[in-house]
Amino acid sequence: MTDWRIDLLGQVRVRDGSGEVPVGTPQQRAVLAMLALRAGEFVPIGDLVDGIFGEEPPRTAHTTISTYVTRLRGALDRDRTGLLTSASGGYVLRVQPHQVDAHRLSALTASAARAVAESRLAQALELYREGEALWRGEPLAGVAGPWADRQRSALAERRLAALEARLAVELELGEHHAVVAELAGVAEAHPFRERLQSIRMLALYRAGRQGEALAVYQEVRRILADELAVDPGPELTELHAAILAADPALNAPVSALATPKPAQLPAAIDGFTGRADLLADIVKALEEAGSGAAPVLVAVCGMGGVGKTAFAVDVAHRVRHLFTDGQLYIDLRGAEAVPVRPAEALARFLTALGVPADAVPDGESERAALFRSLLSDKRVLLVLDNARDITQVRELLPGSPSCAALITSRTMLASLPSARHVALDALTEAEARRMLVAILGAARVEAEEADAARLIGLCGRLPLALRIAAARLTARPAWRLADMAGRLADERGRLAELRSGSLAVEASFALSYEQATSAEADAFRLLAVPDAVELPLPACAAVLDLPPAQAEPLLESLVDVALLQSPGPGRYRLHDLVKLYARRRGAGPAESAAARAALADFYIAALRSVVAQLAPGDPVYAACGARTRVRQAAEPIDATHWLQAEREAIVGALAGCVGDRLGDLLELVYTAGDRHIPADALRPHATRLAAHDRARAERVLGGLLLEEGRDAEAAAHLRRAVELPGVPGYLLCFALGELMVAETNQRNRAEARDLARRKLELAGRLGSVTHAVHARTHLGALLDDPGQALEQCVRALTHARAEGADPMVIAMIHADLAALQCRAEQHEDAIESLTEAARLCPPDTGVRATIHYRLTEPNLALGRNDAALTQAYKALAVAQALSDEPRQAMALVALANVHRAEEEAPAAVRALNAAHAIFTRFGLTEDAAEAEEACRSVMDAGIGR
Repeated sequence: MTDWRIDLLGQVRVRDGSGEVPVGTPQQRAVLAMLALRAGEFVPIGDLVDGIFGEEPPRTAHTTISTYVTRLRGALDRDRTGLLTSASGGYVLRVQPHQVDAHRLSALTASAARAVAESRLAQALELYREGEALWRGEPLAGVAGPWADRQRSALAERRLAALEARLAVELELGEHHAVVAELAGVAEAHPFRERLQSIRMLALYRAGRQGEALAVYQEVRRILADELAVDPGPELTELHAAILAADPALNAPVSALATPKPAQLPAAIDGFTGRADLLADIVKALEEAGSGAAPVLVAVCGMGGVGKTAFAVDVAHRVRHLFTDGQLYIDLRGAEAVPVRPAEALARFLTALGVPADAVPDGESERAALFRSLLSDKRVLLVLDNARDITQVRELLPGSPSCAALITSRTMLASLPSARHVALDALTEAEARRMLVAILGAARVEAEEADAARLIGLCGRLPLALRIAAARLTARPAWRLADMAGRLADERGRLAELRSGSLAVEASFALSYEQATSAEADAFRLLAVPDAVELPLPACAAVLDLPPAQAEPLLESLVDVALLQSPGPGRYRLHDLVKLYARRRGAGPAESAAARAALADFYIAALRSVVAQLAPGDPVYAACGARTRVRQAAEPIDATHWLQAEREAIVGALAGCVGDRLGDLLELVYTAGDRHIPADALRPHATRLAAHDRARAERVLGGLLLEEGRDAEAAAHLRRAVELPGVPGYLLCFALGELMVAETNQRNRAEARDLARRKLELAGRLGSVTHAVHARTHLGALLDDPGQALEQCVRALTHARAEGADPMVIAMIHADLAALQCRAEQHEDAIESLTEAARLCPPDTGVRATIHYRLTEPNLALGRNDAALTQAYKALAVAQALSDEPRQAMALVALANVHRAEEEAPAAVRALNAAHAIFTRFGLTEDAAEAEEACRSVMDAGIGR
């Protein structure tokens, strides 16, 4: 909402980032204007009725106002961001005052008045002029109603008062000739405004036109006598007497506007876009310069090419009018081998402020003292670009609270006193697209939207890379965006392509790399070896072959020199283009192989502990992924959150694995993944594994197909896995269970029963309670007699309790028992079983989410729709807290079922569409198809219309 602008000082209009937004009839504009003038405040509907209709509103006034608000909300808040909200008996327009021109005018006028009181006349003049620039004609033009009439008069009075104040300031600055010229027609149009007439008289007198000044007084005196029967007030009378006496106090001051001031800001960079909220925050901070006891300091940091200079210069241009005594700029070349010395920078600043070269002191401290003295009580903005460290900038900082400094650096200058720190990252997709549009034009980008998106991705959304790519396209109008994207597609030549004139991405990265120590450079190259996008500290330590306590300071030092990013505590990543640069610098083949193996071993060890948590003490789970000898990793505290956080890194680690290491990691990922990693990310690695370990590859390939609902294909792979000779018992146990499910889904009940019995016998020999009870409960579900099915499940529960099985295993048996009870229409018993299952498992787990959404079925069957709705929402809340999207989708399906029972078709369709999107994203084709069919059924039935 930060891009919205509401203009009332002329024709009422609304603008967003893309242009003007239509807001309808004059009456709707009146409602909008009333809400905007009280931005962010509650406006009672009675006030709106009075303002639009006056003292005799129609009986339908409240309904009419509600209609206007609804239409405004449709125009202004299409994305339902809460821009225009209803409250009890009224409305709130949730915009900031600075987004409404009338409020900006008030703020500027108040700031100008403060500047006058503090004798900062030049700044006051700029502020008054900035306020006047907001006017576009008669305020609230085209808006009818008594409120609009009152506001027009009030705003017109404010405009004239501000004009008088601004002209008075110009007189004090010695600009009487300009005041005379401007007032020629204005004063005559307002003969009763004595303040305006006195300004005109004084300006004429100072311009050497004493007779005309006296004539103005006589004319005003005549009009006041004729029209109002009064004499001029004291101000005019005293001024008239002073002019007659040629009082020396009336003489004009020397013009202060002629004093030269440094204006060293580089030109704003064409095509600069994005970071709107951040820009607004920093501009607001700089606007506070002079209001505190210390100067405002803003330190901007970020990697090379991220746009620090462009950002700082854009900010500086936005606030330059506030710093009326000048703007100083210097490139400190902090990333280069020989940065600018503080003494040299001070000498440049002193000469810019008018100190003769031969009067500049020799010593750095003396120069700094003189510099701060010259800035005392002045309003000067300093831009210290590309600083190396705090030592380089300390003596360059102003001492006066009326000044401000913008500092850019590749490192965070954490010890900078009282500074506002800003860390820039790559642009968002939308910001990057706007940058291309700004440079290449909308038509060229819109003609190749897909290739524009591809180009943005290949440039890593890095402003420097995008600017270079766009510059090359600008210079080659015959090239399509697809041509440039094609040239960047090859990673080996991408950095070479990102070069245009003096701009080069690789050269920008090299400046940071050359500052690194030998240990930092070695670590930088090794961290680029894995294909993972982001790694936690322990994984980085494994790659570097260091204990985490030793690795962390090294990693943080790489963050400090802007070669590594830290998106969160204890997590690290290389920007895509930085990673290409690091790979060009090149770790050796042996180092690279060792780094890949170390990362895989870290995840193998961690995943072993995750899998062990699924069934503590179960020998089948303990044997999973156990062929590779690895160091013991720290056990993840929360397996679900850990899997969510690490899934991309795990897939990257798989890419660097071969042989048993690949088999172990893949098997563990599949067994522990619980659908957190999409099948398409794992399938290529399973295909690679087949040449080395056919049984594990077939099991994983079959399991992935089973999750996608491709049961016949899954069964073919899993059948091959169980029929291969010499298959380890643990692997056979997993594969038999998955094949059993595939056959059940195809309604091959006899085959599925045989597989369940086979698995039950094998699990007994292996001592796996978990697999035994799973086989027994599934066998029960396959029996045609509901009584026998329930008996099998009860026997499984008794077996699990007798063997001291983990509470989670017992909880899942209760959940399976509930499914059979629902099938037998024993819905009260099913609720009791699921309630016991919920008691046995921790509250913030995926199993708890599953239990909640299963509880919707028996509650709906018993007509307890409210209870079912509560369970569906609980399931959704748990799944969302765990970032478990597949379970979120199942909860959404359960929620849709409740809405269908309540005949709430729109809500059911929304829930099913959201579930379908998640199922599709995770490759769960059968679930997606069922959600789509359910949605179609709801719409065909037309419930709730």
